[in-house]
This record gives sequence, structure tokens and C-alpha cells, in this order.
Amino acid sequence: MEGTQLGRANDAIAQTEEALEDDIAQSISNTSGLVLACFSGQHIDRFVTFWKAARRAGRTLVVDAYLANILEALNRPTLPKPPVFLPAKMKSKLFRENNTSVVAPFRRRRLYPEQIPERASKLVMMFRSSMLKEFEGLNCLDGGKLIYSQWPGYINRDRVNIKTWCASHNLDFEIQHTSGHADIQTLVSLAQAVSAKRVIPIHSDTPQRLGELIPNATPVDDGEWISV
Repeated sequence: MEGTQLGRANDAIAQTEEALEDDIAQSISNTSGLVLACFSGQHIDRFVTFWKAARRAGRTLVVDAYLANILEALNRPTLPKPPVFLPAKMKSKLFRENNTSVVAPFRRRRLYPEQIPERASKLVMMFRSSMLKEFEGLNCLDGGKLIYSQWPGYINRDRVNIKTWCASHNLDFEIQHTSGHADIQTLVSLAQAVSAKRVIPIHSDTPQRLGELIPNATPVDDGEWISV
């Protein structure tokens, strides 16, 4: 059983994506300038949450070419096909590798840097710290907001303190996030629902804690083989 949340202090039931969508939609609606959305390009549920929230707030979500390619590969008709932005560093990398063909499918959906300032109040732009200098040069951050939708522990691990950067550019900073990992109460309910004979916690810094919550939970060390 996955156990990421076992080592975290908050035992509350995790917020749902639907509830997070409500909060993000409200946050976007309360912002007059550009909204930057910092979330993982591999988190498709969170992409959909931002897309729905932006639409509810009367804005357009713009994704980077990395996420656009993931959506193209998934080829799911139910997934939106938003406008696509090619960040400068990503563009340089594609030119160096002679791999510019990866953005060809999005030619008609491209949003170019010079178009962003005049449309800032109507956009929610997917964002990562590698785009800092690029957005500084566009002079469209004043009065905007950065919505951080990843585990907050990543903030202190990044090469740039994103909170400090926001403050220096008159950009509000807000954390709107819910974990994709099951909360502790859900883990216990699942084990009880399937009447598990034995539960082995994985992906956790504190696997022994599961034994305090589920009587038949027994941690197994990495590399140890067990017989069933």
C-alpha cells in the first residue's frame, strides 16, 4: 500500500480536485492581471482543474509545448486542446537538437511572447521557474498572481525562491494544491474494505506508522523478498 502521507503532519482528509477547482476559479476571478499557474506538466488531472477554473473565470489557459506534446500523445478526445506557448529556453533546446518538428502540430494554436502583455488580464499561463527572465522581459507581471499547485516542500528546493521573486515583481503568491496521494484515513478505509490479510507500506519515510493504524501492516525493508 502506497504511504506517502504517513510521514506528513496533517491527517485531514485530502481536498478533492473539484473543491480545488472552486478555489482556483475564485482566486483567478479575484486577480486583475496575468495569472501564472505553476504545476507539473505530467499531472493531467491538475491541468484539467486549471483549464476548468480558468474557463469559469472567463480566461484562457495556455500550456507550454511540453504539456501540449503529452496531451497529443495521450490522444484523448475528452481532453482540451489549449493554446500553446513555447518558452525561450525550450525553443533554444529544440533548435540545438534540430527537433523543432515537435511544435509543428500546434502552429495554429501558438501564442507568442509579444501577444501576452496585451492579453494578460484574460490569460492563465502555465509557468515554471525556468521562465523567470522571459516573463520579466515582457513587463506584464504587475498586479498579477502566481498560483503554486505543487507540494510546498519543492519551493525551498528550487534554485530560485519563487516567493521572493513574486514579491519583487508586485505579483501575489498563493498556494492552491491538493496531494495526488491518498490521505491516511483513505488508506485505512481501503485496507478494511478489502479485508487485507497483510498490508505492506511502500513509498514512505515512516512505513512503521501504518502498523499503528492497521493491525496487520508489516513493513518490509528494501531488497527483502517475501513469500505469499
